[in-house]
Amino acid sequence: MTSLLPSKWNRTISQGNYNLENKFGFSGDIDNIAHEDIWTFGDGNLVYLDQAEILNLVSSNAQDTATNGNGARTVTLIGLDADWKLQTEVISLNGETQVPTTKSFIRLYRMFVDTVGLIGWNAGEITAVSVTTLKAQAQIPATFGQTQMTHYTVPVGKEAYIVDWHATCGRGEDIEFRLMTREPGKSWRARRTMLLYQTAWSVNIGVSLGEKTDVRVQAKTVSGANRPGASSYELIVADIVN
Repeated sequence: MTSLLPSKWNRTISQGNYNLENKFGFSGDIDNIAHEDIWTFGDGNLVYLDQAEILNLVSSNAQDTATNGNGARTVTLIGLDADWKLQTEVISLNGETQVPTTKSFIRLYRMFVDTVGLIGWNAGEITAVSVTTLKAQAQIPATFGQTQMTHYTVPVGKEAYIVDWHATCGRGEDIEFRLMTREPGKSWRARRTMLLYQTAWSVNIGVSLGEKTDVRVQAKTVSGANRPGASSYELIVADIVN
């Protein structure tokens, strides 16, 4: 892998001063009207927060509760705080009753079930919604145990390099995928596109990202609606070195 990287990133890897971040997502509801985010929260796109907010976590199933629940009991959240620094929090669920986080998040790019009951995974959909703007920020589909969302944001003081990108669609499906990035205060940009017909494809792309840059994968069908598709990408994340 290192032979394909710029010399700066080769040095970073050789010194061991980096982390690998793998982002992956799935959507079972891709339409042909407009590009939409690859994640599991229905049609449409993630509404990004302008300010950090408390988030409410709630399940669609009463068995997802910390009090002797048979499903998910606790969930770990990973995202960025008001200063765009990496932060995590563990929340004890209360079934279909909302539970607020104690920390505020300006970005939330991963959640996963931590402790569980007899079922072994989450019985219902677990959703995180911003308290003030009431916008869904992430969702764990029932039985998946982890979010399936292609969104990521580079923390402050960090830079990243997208090494590879993968997309796939099912039999008879014809889908256009695009890898989107947005620097702070600037426009979204399509950095790469794929047009796939009932296949999977991976490509080494090499896209450099600065701090606070948002990343997401979107898709649109050539025809038809409610089509399934998935995508993933891998990043090297390291401290900014002048």
